Formats: sequence, C-alpha cells, structure tokens
Amino acid sequence: MLISTIRSLVRPYIPAKLTDAMQIGQVGEIAAQRYLKKIGYRILKTNWRHRNYEIDIVALNAEILVFVEVRTRNLDALVSGYDSITKKKRESLKTVFNAYLAKVGHVKHYRFDVIEVTSNGTDNTQELRHFENIPLW
Repeated sequence: MLISTIRSLVRPYIPAKLTDAMQIGQVGEIAAQRYLKKIGYRILKTNWRHRNYEIDIVALNAEILVFVEVRTRNLDALVSGYDSITKKKRESLKTVFNAYLAKVGHVKHYRFDVIEVTSNGTDNTQELRHFENIPLW
C-alpha cells in the first residue's frame, strides 16, 4: 500500500445549489483528480453512475484500470476517510465496478484505490493520502 501526502490550495468553482456535504465532497474529488493527473494517471471518467451506485474516478495508471473512491473529511472528523468505508459501501462499490467492467469489456488488470482528503475548512488547505490496491473482498 502506497501512501502519498501532498498539501495544496484548491479553490474550485462549486455551484451554489449543492449542500455543504456535497461541496466538501466535490472539493475533495477535484483535489484527487489534480493529484492523479500530476502523478501521471489519465482520468477516463468521473462520477460514473450505474443505477444508484457511483464510481468517483476511473483512471489509467500505465496499463492498469484504477477505480478510485474519494473520501473527504474535515480535520476534526472522528473517523478517517479510509476507515469510513463500511461493508455496505464495499458491496456497492463491487456492484458498480462489475457494471463498469461489463460495459467496457475485457480488462486485464484493474485495482481499487482510496484517496482520503482532509481539509481544515477555513483556507482550503488540504492533506491528501493515496492508498493503492485496497482489497474489496
């Protein structure tokens, strides 16, 4: 498991109709996308939906298809983003990953990553941690 930490200032445009939680999540997803691009990933899809399920980011890292779940938390959160992925969430992620794989056809190599974004909420300073190849089963 690789853990990378970066700090950045992110001031993305966020539509006013989103709830606070949705805005926090969107800021985290934008930060994760920028980070992945910076380290050489190619973003294929964002917020890909199947029924009521969603993949935050689908990317390519060399020849590996990477499904990324982004978890954004405030600095004072009691549970880390990584630890907030429940058994129920893992089951829904498996469902949507399988739907994506069925849609695109045969994929030789794929994996699941988690990007945890922690924000202090005041000046948009963030810490990002990247956990690679997380088992879902």
